[in-house]
Amino acid sequence: MCNALMVYAYERHSRCHSRISHCPADKFALLFKRRLESLFVERIDQNEQLFARYMNDRDFQKVVSEWLGSEVYQRLSKGEG
Repeated sequence: MCNALMVYAYERHSRCHSRISHCPADKFALLFKRRLESLFVERIDQNEQLFARYMNDRDFQKVVSEWLGSEVYQRLSKGEG
């Protein structure tokens, strides 16, 4: 699921690819967290338990958003896709 979210985020925001090197990681993380929340809402039907945990467990939300944000940022800044 994590790789699927990273690929989905990359595909939806590929226009950021050329500008990612100019985007500080902390700003990217904030924007990514917001987008990740939207992805969870869009995919609630596919996994209600994961959605509920992500939306209700702030510690889990922080770990997931920080880890995925870091992974996506690194891949985009390296040109991986």
